[in-house]
Amino acid sequence: MMIVCEVAEDMHASQSNIHAPAAPLDLVLLYPGAVEGGADQIIVDLLPQVVRRPDVAAWAFERTVEPVPVVALLLDAPADALSDIVDTCEELLSSQLRDEPALAMQPLVEMPGRGGRQAEMPWGVRHSRIDGMAGAEGIRARIHLEQAISTVAMDVLDNVRSRCWDRKSIAPSLLAGLLGRVCQRGDSASVAYSIMQHLLGADPSAEQLTRQFRMNAHKLAKAQVPVLLQGAAMAEFVTETRPSLDALAGAVRDQGEATQLAMVWQRLAAAVGFTSVEAAYIACLLSSAEQGQA
Repeated sequence: MMIVCEVAEDMHASQSNIHAPAAPLDLVLLYPGAVEGGADQIIVDLLPQVVRRPDVAAWAFERTVEPVPVVALLLDAPADALSDIVDTCEELLSSQLRDEPALAMQPLVEMPGRGGRQAEMPWGVRHSRIDGMAGAEGIRARIHLEQAISTVAMDVLDNVRSRCWDRKSIAPSLLAGLLGRVCQRGDSASVAYSIMQHLLGADPSAEQLTRQFRMNAHKLAKAQVPVLLQGAAMAEFVTETRPSLDALAGAVRDQGEATQLAMVWQRLAAAVGFTSVEAAYIACLLSSAEQGQA
């Protein structure tokens, strides 16, 4: 299936210099079908029951929205455990997924030509094995970074469910929390702007979007609408995300270049539910907010 190739190829982006064949990894694709908030339910309810198994040595997930919603779970686990894992996923998909409109997030950035979803969307579980020839070495070289990104996203989405967090409201503070840990003091604004530029670099509407984003940020600043969380909301956010953000910062501290941080932020934002363009918009908002506080 094409979606298998697209997800696998994206997760294979980096290549390793190790020439010896690596032990295989497994890719389990979880399709929520047309269930409202289904991908979030998979991430919050189903994945923890799989990744916390003692036979799972490492893991990561990636959420894709287009062309169809799917959660791609990457696993480093013994081959004899995969049959049980796949059976568990199929059982949980069948028994636990219900329409949960509160988890269905409306787009943050409206894009021209963004159409409605397909009438029929795939549902169920697909499993494939990634061996050394398919790029397992490259994935293994970064699976712990991917796991750290995934853990932050799971923490955020768990609080979206249990504490009714608004992802759009907390997103700038989420990026600020990461950059505050990995950037030099006072550099967050410029790094956030560089992240925006990197994420929009290949978009044919990059210039138009940049103007739109900066105009929106200016309007918010003029209206004195806070971009970052404040008061009790910020205190709760810091408490709930500190351990996982600390772990993620530790995984990226040696990769503090804007291009690497853009990749990390893009993956984190996607796992939480934002498109790449929306991730760029959030970076622009943070850049403007940080400049205003300088």
